Amino acid sequence: MGVMTKHEQLLWSCYQRSRSIPDRNVLVEHYLPDLPCICRSIAAKRGRVALDEAISDATLRLITCVEQWRPECGTAFRTYLYRGITMDRVPASWVSMSAVQDELVAPTIESTSERMEDLRAMYTIIMRSKRYMDTVVAAFPKQQQKVFQLLFSEGMTNKEAACHLKLTRGRVAQLRARVLARIRKALGVSDGE
Repeated sequence: MGVMTKHEQLLWSCYQRSRSIPDRNVLVEHYLPDLPCICRSIAAKRGRVALDEAISDATLRLITCVEQWRPECGTAFRTYLYRGITMDRVPASWVSMSAVQDELVAPTIESTSERMEDLRAMYTIIMRSKRYMDTVVAAFPKQQQKVFQLLFSEGMTNKEAACHLKLTRGRVAQLRARVLARIRKALGVSDGE
């Protein structure tokens, strides 16, 4: 569960017993001071992020993380929170207007037209690939579909997926191997490539 102070342990035990909004809010208030540091870290890595927008969005994600975290999965809450905030793409609302204005400085008609064509082509490829993968995954047995979703769509580790599915890590690893083998077969890729 990671290193927690006695105070944090008490807060979590109260919330886990009651699952009440007031107890949840006490936990949220306890972890709020961590958000500026996490958001600055995101800004340093991704650049041109409006910190106040990032903190606002991170606060909503903090609430979700408090509600969804399960200590028995073995991930420390702060690690879970960091991943919950950083795993998704940076929301458009985080990008500062100065960053947008810098990107829009005197584009030429040719460069805009070329970018639009590139974007259309990339979008078409991505959508065809997604539809194809959706079709492939839909043919999987239900348990393999769930493993695919947890590991590849939600970014969980084998350990986290095992906890979520109430399976052993070994069983999740077996299912993961089967999923990858099915995908390779569907794509016509051999193990050696």
